[in-house]
Amino acid sequence: MRFLGRERLTMKILGIFFSILALLILGMFASCDRNATPDMSHIHIKPVRIERYEADLFRIPADSLPAAMKKLSTKYPLFIGEEYHNATGLLQMENYLNDPLIIEAYFKSTKVFTDLLPIEKQLTEAFRHIKYYFPDWIPPSKVYTYISGYDIENGIFIKDSVLVIPLDNYLGSDFSGYKTVHIPIYITRRMNPENLIPDVVKVILSSQMADYPADGSLMEHMLAHGILLAAAEKILPETPRHLIIGFTPQEFNWCLNNEKEIWAFLLGHNLLFNKEKSIINKFVGEGPTTQGFPSGAPGRTGQFMGWQIAKSYLRKHPQESLSKWLTTTNHKSIFDQSGYKPPK
Repeated sequence: MRFLGRERLTMKILGIFFSILALLILGMFASCDRNATPDMSHIHIKPVRIERYEADLFRIPADSLPAAMKKLSTKYPLFIGEEYHNATGLLQMENYLNDPLIIEAYFKSTKVFTDLLPIEKQLTEAFRHIKYYFPDWIPPSKVYTYISGYDIENGIFIKDSVLVIPLDNYLGSDFSGYKTVHIPIYITRRMNPENLIPDVVKVILSSQMADYPADGSLMEHMLAHGILLAAAEKILPETPRHLIIGFTPQEFNWCLNNEKEIWAFLLGHNLLFNKEKSIINKFVGEGPTTQGFPSGAPGRTGQFMGWQIAKSYLRKHPQESLSKWLTTTNHKSIFDQSGYKPPK
């Protein structure tokens, strides 16, 4: 088994032509399948309106912090609460508003996100899809944006029925502030405005999922991630697939082109049912690449493979309830019934 490399460029022109033709035909059918939007004419939700907490904060005059905080506390109790009564809380807020990194991120966000109306429309449509597949789901009552200080671990969160979005995590992969705080390049590659909606959807879907298998095998972890990605793809049928998983187009194409080789590697090294944490993290954890794979391979290749297995299962079980499927804990059964085979 070997991964595809530059030597493929030397293929005969006729072979290239037919390969491309086959891919175009397959891609056309795949596109038709994933873009088959269900009838949601009966799904009605309140249009999303985003409140910009960071903008209200930075409008506060320097000499009016206590009074302004008291006024904003009624609008943003989730953030402020009773902190305006607390000298320590006021000092922390003053330090936050005068932090050069926070200021830089805020002003960049005003340029990148001059108008949030497109995001509001995309969120409204995504929420309609979620409501279609999860009838008991209650959309967030409010949506706030804020400047998190580059909190990439817990940036997007939902609390007390409020969805909170950190705009500073989506300022563009080339934003200088990311270099200043030493965020790895393989992370900043997905810190773009177009990654915001897929990330929000995955956070919401994660809240509907069963817990990840703490002592599970690599296969179970791959499928847990894959089920989430397959569900997100259902919610966002028009979104490019590389954004669903948070890859660059080049990283995504590498996985597509080497899917057969990745699968052969996993089988050949008997890794699917391995429960070693280091092995699991190697394939589903964050990283600049997948150790042992050639140049061009991204990290999280196990998540990509779990996604393909999950989609194979859905193709064989088109009537499966997405809400029931998302909460499954029997990943072995999903795997066995998927009938997954990599493309030839």
